[in-house]
Amino acid sequence: MSPQQPGLRAFIVYSELPEGCFAIEAANSDQRDHVRRGEFAVIDPTDTEPCEGELFAIQWNGSYPDQLPPLALVEIRYNEKWGGWLACVTRHVMALDGRNVGEAMCWADGPYQAEHLRTKLRGKVIGILEPDFRPMLAGVA
Repeated sequence: MSPQQPGLRAFIVYSELPEGCFAIEAANSDQRDHVRRGEFAVIDPTDTEPCEGELFAIQWNGSYPDQLPPLALVEIRYNEKWGGWLACVTRHVMALDGRNVGEAMCWADGPYQAEHLRTKLRGKVIGILEPDFRPMLAGVA
């Protein structure tokens, strides 16, 4: 058996949105290693506790980083040197055919103390939504 690649994770794939959760589209490639552009990340809004290396939906207040929507996916990391939590976005340089070129770059916002970061986090990513469209298409003739 091949070992899992470092930095990759497996998410539950949901065919319907779990009760109490919401989904956001990964509209850009910022978390391409975890959620691909066009996929819908399932967010649990009851879990806003910062956790090292986990993906969260974050609400940028006021101005937000260039080319990021006000509600975006970020990876949370703790930085000992700066004494706080960072909201990290991975940027990929891409070729015209969509392949990654070179090393990924990381942009980080923070550091934040846990109390403040909790006010910005809208929930933890718990899976990917891939609805089953077959029942809907069965009625189309």
